Amino acid sequence: MVRGRGGVGAALTADLGTPVRVLPEGAVRHQDGGQVSLVGTASLAWCAERWGLDADPRRLRVNLLVETDEPFVEETWVGATLAIGSARFEVSERMVRCRMVDVPQDGAAAERGLLKPLGEERDTSLAVYLSVIVPGEVAVGGPVVVSRAS
Repeated sequence: MVRGRGGVGAALTADLGTPVRVLPEGAVRHQDGGQVSLVGTASLAWCAERWGLDADPRRLRVNLLVETDEPFVEETWVGATLAIGSARFEVSERMVRCRMVDVPQDGAAAERGLLKPLGEERDTSLAVYLSVIVPGEVAVGGPVVVSRAS
């Protein structure tokens, strides 16, 4: 429990090494808006090349990394169903990123900011949220099948 005048913001500032303020939730959600998150490898490669930064997927804390050939193709899947292994998902929405992409995550460095260039060129969206339709097993290297309702 954090006590004293500084409270949670002061404790987070000390732990993260950067100034943090804790404010009431506003119009932008600050928690996961979906059950599962997914990003394509081509989107990360585009970010790395375009902005000269480390686009390690761990910075985004996504659940699924899918090999793609076209940057941001996963964003065109909104409304589609994905079959990955025995699981089925609905791609529900693009994922708006927050300050956490600029904080080191799970061994991934964050030496250059990702959020600012995302905001300047991509409305801070990178990755998509998925809703689970049918739970199942997902395996590394397995196929991803995108289906759209006719």
